[in-house]
Amino acid sequence: MWWLYFSAKHEAASEHFAQADDPGAMARRAYTYTPILVVAGIVVTAVGDELSLVHPLGHIAPTTALVLIGGPALFLLGTAVAVFAVWERWPWPRLIGAAVLAALAFATPMLTPVALAGAATTVLIAVGAWETLRARSAEAP
Repeated sequence: MWWLYFSAKHEAASEHFAQADDPGAMARRAYTYTPILVVAGIVVTAVGDELSLVHPLGHIAPTTALVLIGGPALFLLGTAVAVFAVWERWPWPRLIGAAVLAALAFATPMLTPVALAGAATTVLIAVGAWETLRARSAEAP
């Protein structure tokens, strides 16, 4: 989550604000309500981590699955809304990552809590890698 939040987009947003005609309006759109979604995603993910550490094996309760999937999805959606507020275009890797997390719900009967937590973490890593590689290929001559 740290990687995704403080990615190249975070640095580019600062530059984008500096060049904007109305940086105040842009900052209000990007930083007034979207941090609530991002922080909520981080907190829900922490709860999911705790649940998966307390009961790492066995059956996944529906509430545990919701927390393990919902926290990372909420984080990705919150950061996607923040990116949209700045550049007025959707960051597809983050939206696709959230959709993949939602699809993990169908795999929960076959997974243990720790495996589901690992799968959700893998999705976050994949989104971070996708955006990092895409940014590097855009910078390449």
